[in-house]
Amino acid sequence: CRPWTIRRVVLQESLLLLVGCTVLLVRMPFSIAMPYLQARVLAKLAVKDAHEVWLTVKIMAVAGSVDAVLDFWCVYLFSLTKSRMVKSLRLALFDKLLRQEIGFFDVTPSGELSSRLTTDIATLANDMTWVFRFSIEAVARILGVGLTLFHTDWRLALVTCTSIPLIAAGNRVYGVWLRENAVKVQDSLAVANAVAQEVLSCFRVVYSFANERFESSRYRREVSE
Repeated sequence: CRPWTIRRVVLQESLLLLVGCTVLLVRMPFSIAMPYLQARVLAKLAVKDAHEVWLTVKIMAVAGSVDAVLDFWCVYLFSLTKSRMVKSLRLALFDKLLRQEIGFFDVTPSGELSSRLTTDIATLANDMTWVFRFSIEAVARILGVGLTLFHTDWRLALVTCTSIPLIAAGNRVYGVWLRENAVKVQDSLAVANAVAQEVLSCFRVVYSFANERFESSRYRREVSE
């Protein structure tokens, strides 16, 4: 799929993405508040303030319930968006394949094309939807936790922030490595599916030449790769 096709699909589902991101942002304060409330319960237990302990526990119950309900709708909305994107991308790719020259199908195994239509599209749509959720959630959590830290003790917060450059550098290196290997994984899956499709569609020939063991070894090698 070309970049403009992907952008078009994202724009088609922009309303659902917007609603999902809104639900996520509304949920974040309730989620971020839980560790603070837990710490407050422990602090009040230490001084044996039963009234404050029960009050905080009740607030935790309400905040936790709201967080759980909003988290359900957040997952539902992003999953629905992903499914709709998968549908649109598969239809677009299939239409593109139907417009190819006959020679294209002579040199490209049908199993590989099937893998592109199924596995690759599903992975692409999953990445496109969940990147919205995790990016927004990461920024919201960093801001929320950072403000809480500085409000509690600015000196301890500064010490904590010294690890941010190291974490960012590590994530950058890991992201590049992960991206390169993700492409290799999808290519390997396509080759393995092409082998399986070839064998299963011509199984009478394989059976006639008693070639089952060879084909099994070939498929095993590609799956292992």
